[in-house]
Amino acid sequence: MSIGDFGVIKQINDSELSNYFIEMGLIPGEKIKLVRTAPFGDPMLVEVAGFRLSIRKQEASAVEVEIKR
Repeated sequence: MSIGDFGVIKQINDSELSNYFIEMGLIPGEKIKLVRTAPFGDPMLVEVAGFRLSIRKQEASAVEVEIKR
């Protein structure tokens, strides 16, 4: 995703992180927006369900997103 892109969370591909993400609101079917990234791209700030969350790039790679334009 590029900054400002929207998408819909399809699934979480890491069973260890899945409960952690669900507690933060990263739930399949929820809309997600990439707000900004740190200078080297890590961490990134996303907006989900009206909340802004900072997550590491490595963790974010476990979230499958369908980009909507």
